[in-house]
Amino acid sequence: MIRAHNRFWYFLKKTPLVFPRARAGAEPPFLAASGLHDFYAAIWREAGPLRRLAFRLTRAAFLAWLPGRARALAKAHALPPDRAAAVLALSRARFLDPRDAIIQDLKTEAEAALYVRRFEEAAISRKLNPQYWNGTCEMDDKAAFAARCARHGLPHPPLRAVCLSGRIEARSLPEAPELFVKPMFGTGGFGVGVVSASGLSDLRGLESRLRSDAGAKTDWIAQDRLRSHPDIADVALKALSTVRVYTILNEARRAEIVSVALKLSTVPEALADNGAGVGIHIGVEPETGLLTIGTGRAQSKMHERNPANGVLFRGRPLPRFREIVDLAVAAHETAFPDYSYCGWDLAPTAERVWLIEGNAKASMVAAQRPNLRWMAPERWNDLLRLTIARH
Repeated sequence: MIRAHNRFWYFLKKTPLVFPRARAGAEPPFLAASGLHDFYAAIWREAGPLRRLAFRLTRAAFLAWLPGRARALAKAHALPPDRAAAVLALSRARFLDPRDAIIQDLKTEAEAALYVRRFEEAAISRKLNPQYWNGTCEMDDKAAFAARCARHGLPHPPLRAVCLSGRIEARSLPEAPELFVKPMFGTGGFGVGVVSASGLSDLRGLESRLRSDAGAKTDWIAQDRLRSHPDIADVALKALSTVRVYTILNEARRAEIVSVALKLSTVPEALADNGAGVGIHIGVEPETGLLTIGTGRAQSKMHERNPANGVLFRGRPLPRFREIVDLAVAAHETAFPDYSYCGWDLAPTAERVWLIEGNAKASMVAAQRPNLRWMAPERWNDLLRLTIARH
């Protein structure tokens, strides 16, 4: 049965803003990425006495939390003593979660001054893409996303069936041996399932099969189950391997690529390649499309092979590389220009490149990882400043 994504808990976790204000007279005045100084200045100007007090108390609590956090992470990542001490010092100096310093390999205050931290992503996202937070996001609603892709001629896998409020609408017979069923809302590869399409001859049979195998207690969509391109099938395992492309609109409202990553599952039986749970993200060289090294969401260890089976991916060409990046740019500019910063999941298959999903709350932490990013940190901050000013 398909399970729903817990949206209430997800949004609750993303709500608080840990305000990174420096002490009075410090320069720069805010211990944040340079592209966010105007953003924080506006918040400080509008804050009343009680909110400013809350910011100060949060800062004090954060600084008190840092030593224990740094010790735990140093042990988990097997850091040598000198690196552990440097991580704690940098975290104190720049109001930085030690985990960010470790996984992003930040070593200097100058590097940290260009980095958007994990605990401020949500606040920035609310400025860049308010649709995600006010209930009007057509990326979060997978049926609405499919409809917009269809209007603009983007290659999105057809919806064979949709379940909404307990009612299943069978739309067309599958052309693959299996259907991939996923929740209508939510991210992270949570609650997905596979349903056999064997023996189906009419829409009534399709509806009956889905009601039996997927259930109708939560909203979902069903599409043909796609398979990874043959050139990467040996490292992709069972899950469809997709490419995450992050784009942001520039001064001319054209989409610029921030970073690109091939996502691979590291669990043989997993159905999704998501890096938040069972996957790793692998860098792609901008000029050649060759795969580089990869790591998991909260890992500092780098891989050149899939840990699940030992198959080497480093140095391989990413299949349909140029088609992938061109489609991501086209999707942003032609179909979704009302979103400022997006993460696109695209699947190269033997037949073509498919646009699988768009993410209006795409991870900024992942986009900034050194092995994934294409855009220089200075340019990233310039575009953040520009985009925030537009809103």
